[in-house]
Amino acid sequence: MDTTIKIWDVGKRTVVRTIEPHSGEVDAVAFSPDGSHIVSGGIDRIVRVWETATGRLVSSLAGHTAKINAVSFTPDGKQIVSASQDKRIS
Repeated sequence: MDTTIKIWDVGKRTVVRTIEPHSGEVDAVAFSPDGSHIVSGGIDRIVRVWETATGRLVSSLAGHTAKINAVSFTPDGKQIVSASQDKRIS
C-alpha cells in the first residue's frame, strides 16, 4: 500500500517530487487544467488539494463516509468533483 503521490519527469524517468498526503492508500489523483494544483483522494475519505510546484497542502475537504474512487477538476479549474464508495458524488 502506497500513501504517496509521485510526480515524474517522463523524459528523464526520475521522480521530481513526492507528496506524502494521506494516512492510507491514494486511489485518485488529477491535475488542475493549468497544472498548478493536484487533487487527491483515497481510503482516508478526505479530498486534498496540493500546489504542484511545492507540494504544499492547500486544502483538505471532508464529507465522504467511504473510500474516494475518483477526483477531477472542472474544465475551468474552479471546482472539484469527487466520487466515493459511499455512493455519493460531491
